[in-house]
Amino acid sequence: MVYRMDHSIGRVIQAIENIGQTENTLFFFTNDNGGAKSNGASNNPLRGAKGTLLDGGIKVPFIMSWKKRLNSKTISDKIVSTLDIVPTVANVSGIVLPLDRQYDGINLLKDMEKEETMHFERTLYWRVNWASAIRHNGHKLIRLPNQELWLFDLRNDPTETTNIYSTSPAI
Repeated sequence: MVYRMDHSIGRVIQAIENIGQTENTLFFFTNDNGGAKSNGASNNPLRGAKGTLLDGGIKVPFIMSWKKRLNSKTISDKIVSTLDIVPTVANVSGIVLPLDRQYDGINLLKDMEKEETMHFERTLYWRVNWASAIRHNGHKLIRLPNQELWLFDLRNDPTETTNIYSTSPAI
């Protein structure tokens, strides 16, 4: 599958190069979830897999490329979401999104073009079947049916090994 993805993405990029539009094209590359245990995927060092709310199930690479406007050397570990694609593309395209609703995503280019450290301090929410999670200020709280809440300090415990809920319930 990785070979096929690599080959097919290469064909799309080559077609864009052939028509001379590489400089004017904004590319996104990401995934919707972590790898599944059922097919032997490994999300190490993260715990969890596809279908879980641990970072191994929800944290994936997010790559943007736009030769005309973005520095190719910019790397960030800030939180972004696929929800950010719509506001980013709308901004680039000059499209005004309808104002009768709220959008969860943000325009990523606003901070990325400054070529400085990006500061996306934000709160994100997930829900999978009966489980839910919230990530805020470096902490993640996971609620599972009929179980104790899980709270992780992701700054000091990025692999989510220590549940600090019982010692830090105020967070």
